[in-house]
Amino acid sequence: MSYGASDFFSSPACGGGVGEADGGGGDDATRHHFRKYRTGPLRPLRGRQKGLGPLLTLRKRGRGILGSLAVLLLAACGGPDLGAPEYPPESCARLEFIDAETGWNVVGAEDVEVDYRENLLYISAYDRILTEQALSTGDVPPTGAVYVVNFGDLQGPVLQVRPMLSVAQKFSEVRPHGIGLIRHRAKRLMIVNREYQTPDHGLEAWFVVAEDVDDPVAEHPDTITDSFRTRLPARTNDIAYHVYDAYFTVDQEKTGWFAQATGAVNGSLWKLDSLEPKMLLDGFAFANGLVTGADDSLIVAETRASELAVVDLEKNAVTRRIKLPGGPDNLTRAPDGSILAALHPSLFKLGLHRKFGAKHAPSRAVRVDPETGAWALLFDDPTGKVFTGATVAAEIDGKLVLGSATDRGLLVCERPQ
Repeated sequence: MSYGASDFFSSPACGGGVGEADGGGGDDATRHHFRKYRTGPLRPLRGRQKGLGPLLTLRKRGRGILGSLAVLLLAACGGPDLGAPEYPPESCARLEFIDAETGWNVVGAEDVEVDYRENLLYISAYDRILTEQALSTGDVPPTGAVYVVNFGDLQGPVLQVRPMLSVAQKFSEVRPHGIGLIRHRAKRLMIVNREYQTPDHGLEAWFVVAEDVDDPVAEHPDTITDSFRTRLPARTNDIAYHVYDAYFTVDQEKTGWFAQATGAVNGSLWKLDSLEPKMLLDGFAFANGLVTGADDSLIVAETRASELAVVDLEKNAVTRRIKLPGGPDNLTRAPDGSILAALHPSLFKLGLHRKFGAKHAPSRAVRVDPETGAWALLFDDPTGKVFTGATVAAEIDGKLVLGSATDRGLLVCERPQ
C-alpha cells in the first residue's frame, strides 16, 4: 500500500455489493519510542491524435469521478450487511513485534509473503506515518526492515524478531513496500524498496532480489549470499513473479491534487524486461496489490474502484473485473488457489486516519475465488478499534493473520470451533 495526500478522497466511502465477476488501532503509548512525529505524467491517449482526447479522457476517468461524488454522498453511511465473518473480532489478538536489534515495537507491517513449504512468514515493515511526518518537517525519516518468523511463533502476545534485511546490512535505506517470494533454482525474495530524498519529488523505488535466503531464522538470519537492484518508477507499489518474469504495479503516475481529487485512473502494470522496466497496461484505478492468477494471468488490486482486475498476459488486456466490498490493498494467494484480500471499507475514513490524525480506520478481509468472482467475508472491523487499516491478510494453519501499514504488530485470529 502507498497513498498520497489526497488518494483517499476519490473513492466511495463505504464498500458494498455482492461478490461476482464483472466482464493505529491501539494506544499510541505502546508504539516504539522513535515515533515522535505525526505525520511521471499520465500517458497520452491514442485517440488524442484523432481529436477524441477530451472524450476519451472523460471516459477513462469516469469511475474515479463517480467515486469522488460518492464520497460526499456516502461518507456517513455504515455500509451493507455482509453477514458474519469467519473470524469474528473477538477471536483475534494482537501479536506485538519487538525488533531484536533496536528494541522498538515494529509498526507498519504492510505486506507479507507466505512460504507454505518451509512454514515461514516474511514481513515487510516500516512506519509510514512517522516517515511522512519526518519528511514534512525536514527530518531524516526512519528506516524499516524485512522480518521472517516461523508459523509456530505466531502465538503471541509478544515476539522478538531479528531483521533479515535491515539498515545494518546490505542497504543504507530500507523502507520495504510490496514483497514477493519465488523459487527458481534458489529461493528469492523480491522487495520494492523506497528511498526518500525530499517530501515532494525525491521518491526512488528499487527492485531488490535477495537470493539463497535458505536459513532466515538462524541465529544470524542475514544469510543473503547475493543481491542486486535496479531502479523502478517512483510510485512502484507491489511486485510478483510469473514463470520467469517479474511484474510490478505503479499505483499512480499523476499525483497532483486535482488528479487525485477527480479520481484520475492512471495506475499501471509493468514488467521487468532484462531488468529494464517496461509498461504493459495503464488505466487502473490505483494499482495496488499484485498476485499471479491461473494460466497466463495476473490479478491487480484496483483500490479506488473496489475491484480486482484479471489481466491476460497473452492478450495484454484486462479480461474480467471482480467487485469487492471495499478497496483492495495487498493480495495473498493461498495454496488452494484462492486469493486473500485486505480491504479498506471506507477510503474516506482511511484518509482521515492517515492525513488528519483520526485514531482509527476500518479493516476488512475477504477470500476470493478468482475463477467465479465469489468472495467470502473473513474479518470485519467497521470501527478499526481492533485493528486499524489492515493492508494484508493471509491464512496460516487455521489462523488469519492481518498486517497494517499504520498499526503495530500483527493481528492473529483463531477460527472458532
